[in-house]
Amino acid sequence: TPEGNVIWSNKYDRVKEDIFDIQDEIVRKITIALIGGIEISSLKRAHRKPTENMTSYEFLLKGKDNHHKFTKEANEAAIDDLDRAIQMDVNNAQAYAWKACVIGQALGRGYCEMTDDKVGELLGLLDKALEVDPNDFECHRMQAEVYLSMHDFEKSKISGQKATSMNPNDPRVISVYGEALLRVNELEKGIEYLEKAYELDPIPQGQTTSDRRLASLFLAYFLRNDFERCEELNKDIVNIDIRTWLLNSYICNQKDINHEKELWFSSGLSQFKGSNWEMEVDRFHLNDDALKNTLIEFAKAI
Repeated sequence: TPEGNVIWSNKYDRVKEDIFDIQDEIVRKITIALIGGIEISSLKRAHRKPTENMTSYEFLLKGKDNHHKFTKEANEAAIDDLDRAIQMDVNNAQAYAWKACVIGQALGRGYCEMTDDKVGELLGLLDKALEVDPNDFECHRMQAEVYLSMHDFEKSKISGQKATSMNPNDPRVISVYGEALLRVNELEKGIEYLEKAYELDPIPQGQTTSDRRLASLFLAYFLRNDFERCEELNKDIVNIDIRTWLLNSYICNQKDINHEKELWFSSGLSQFKGSNWEMEVDRFHLNDDALKNTLIEFAKAI
């Protein structure tokens, strides 16, 4: 800078097993640090078949933008945008995949009713996306997300593994793969990928804090019974989500920690008390019915 001040710097200490992976990691970290929210293309983009129709591409971008606004109105607008993208180019694989993701958001947030037809439409869109372009890591990533939400954890792992093999340094890809690994009880490997996603991209696209990454890590260390690490992560969360609040409350209860006067607990209590705990805990996507039932009973007793 003109004043000679260091704005950003980092040291890279790696084992040179695969120099190309290291180069990819460094390029991504520098780009994220200097530019921020720019979406980085995969190094294997040559294997993908992005649409050549610019109008279709523009509608795809509009749909993605509306999807990340997280409102019912924006969700409906995203569906319209992605329908237009498909109309402009029936071979735009990502338009099908993103429409599936938007429908998944609508189902998960209660914007539309969960029906067999709606779930069938969602799965059909993912199948179509991968039929059009089986080499698109984004399509495999979103398939992993959908299978995770449907509690089909083995399929989520398979899709996440495919996406990760295609693009091992995209934080969105390795994050969902890490989430899937947690659900099949591969905790150490799952934590490794979630920590890497947090390191590469601490503030995900569409977010203003690191809370989402931290919440994923909190669950991971909770499942590993590493409650000290959970306590460290909780201190860094700006706005605690319902899952982390309940899990942290459960930890404090188990360890006889007086937490009722803590700000995170009191603010969460006023926000989450009276929730439909069967539905909320189901959204944690736990692969452990005993733990799930224990958390539901504990939440109701608070």
